[in-house]
Amino acid sequence: MTLADELLALFDLTTNASSPDTRAGPTAAALQTHFEPRAKAITMAGPKLDMPAWASGASGADDIYVELGGPAIGVRLWDDPRGWGTYAELAVNASLDEVAAATGPLAAVPRGPSGGPATSAAYVHRAGRQLRVFAKHRDGEVFSVLVHYP
Repeated sequence: MTLADELLALFDLTTNASSPDTRAGPTAAALQTHFEPRAKAITMAGPKLDMPAWASGASGADDIYVELGGPAIGVRLWDDPRGWGTYAELAVNASLDEVAAATGPLAAVPRGPSGGPATSAAYVHRAGRQLRVFAKHRDGEVFSVLVHYP
């Protein structure tokens, strides 16, 4: 499976079948179910906020880490505690062109005052929803793709 295929499959998971609210996006648990058949390992951050070496961070004890292998090394899944949606952050080794093959054109995001890696973004429209996608990269090599399901 290519990275573009992986991202396109994620983009198609736009609804929460268990919610009576038809505007509700998928939960982290629903996204975990999507990845389970291919997962090499599934762990949770837990109270010590443990994370695999490929992960970029932890936002809470309920964060789910799914190790995949291939173009997507792994994915961190979490539900925003403020109710702002669900996030899927893929650890990848890819080019901006590989990400753009799924998202369409990417636009540069201005860097914050602290610097950090370059970020490019796209809005992806699926099933009447707008997903936000952010690709973090250095010298055109993408290492993280964040998909936000608002």
